[in-house]
Amino acid sequence: MKDSLEYAERTYVDVNIFKKEHKERLRGLSQLPASCWESAEALEKQKSIYLKYGIFSEGMIDWIISYLKSFNDKNLRRDIVIMKKRS
Repeated sequence: MKDSLEYAERTYVDVNIFKKEHKERLRGLSQLPASCWESAEALEKQKSIYLKYGIFSEGMIDWIISYLKSFNDKNLRRDIVIMKKRS
């Protein structure tokens, strides 16, 4: 990465981001995928980087994407909310 040091400084966390006084710090950070499906979508977006530098083969990446999507949890957050309302 060309701006890796700046990125590291921008994303370094040295406080408890779950405390009220650090809410702004939390909002400035990227969120991790909430499901296997979202993880697969994130991997698809980054696929060219992994291929460019020979980190993984295309077949391996495609298999991982397919495997993650096989959990069929695309609507996991919505489904959890619905289940909570029912109980």
